[in-house]
Amino acid sequence: MGGAVPAYVWSGATRIAKNGSLLTGALFVDLNFQRDLADQYVAERFSDRPVFPTVPGGFAQIQAQVTNLLDKLNALEVEPLLAGLDRNLQASEQMLNEVREVSASLNQLLNDPETQAVGGNLNATLDELRSTLQGLSPSSPAYQELTTAIERLDRLMRDLQPLTRTLNDNPRALLFDNLDAQDPIPRAPRD
Repeated sequence: MGGAVPAYVWSGATRIAKNGSLLTGALFVDLNFQRDLADQYVAERFSDRPVFPTVPGGFAQIQAQVTNLLDKLNALEVEPLLAGLDRNLQASEQMLNEVREVSASLNQLLNDPETQAVGGNLNATLDELRSTLQGLSPSSPAYQELTTAIERLDRLMRDLQPLTRTLNDNPRALLFDNLDAQDPIPRAPRD
């Protein structure tokens, strides 16, 4: 019967062979009345004996599921999985060694007195920068002197604009007073 536990139904009553002990495999007959099977019952015969449909018991279902699982496990190709697992373990081991080396280098760097002094040096540099920037604040003498020099330069540039315009228009204005006169012609030497 292919591992199924036989059950016999008489007018809606079901007899199921159930396991009495998992260790010995002893079975007992359990009668149950199943109303849903009573209407679907069709009598069958085997070797002049009445045969009734069976309902598998709980242990038979578990046994079938375990057998199915074991068949699937036996069908698995384990060698490629093991080879891949071995490669992954080797790569993980190599990466772990690299992490250890980086960690050792980092610890060495952090324990170096020069590295530990970087924070103090950075604070000193920031203090100097702060004092320098305060020297350039609008209320500082250096800022006021710089502002005055820029204003003088601006006035000078405005004063030079007419001169540069004149020189652009007539370059000889720098050498001659009268710009309306013709260019002088040099005289020939007397003998």
